[in-house]
Amino acid sequence: MTIKSKTIWLPSYWNDLSDAQKDAAFNGVGPEHFPQIVRNMLDKMMFWNIEPVYVHDVEYTHSDSKTMADFRFLINSLLYAGLDIYRLAISLTMFLAVLLFGGKAWRNSRKK
Repeated sequence: MTIKSKTIWLPSYWNDLSDAQKDAAFNGVGPEHFPQIVRNMLDKMMFWNIEPVYVHDVEYTHSDSKTMADFRFLINSLLYAGLDIYRLAISLTMFLAVLLFGGKAWRNSRKK
């Protein structure tokens, strides 16, 4: 996936990774242990936020800091939400979900 937005906050090592490495880390919205039907539903709900999700997945695989990956996800999601109150609420909810419950996904992605 190519990031098209110029307002997204990328990690410093982003350009050091190949597109294949980035694409291999991306699994869409939600952890891999969620049923595929749930993940497909989340992908459709979060269509507007797929680039921040992509960056977050890459960071979970290649970063040393889960907290920084989660914080970057929040900032990027808020940038993509704009002034849409629904999207702002979803962004905050998704941030809290990855912050509080993303530990298993973080550990599993480190094994890739």
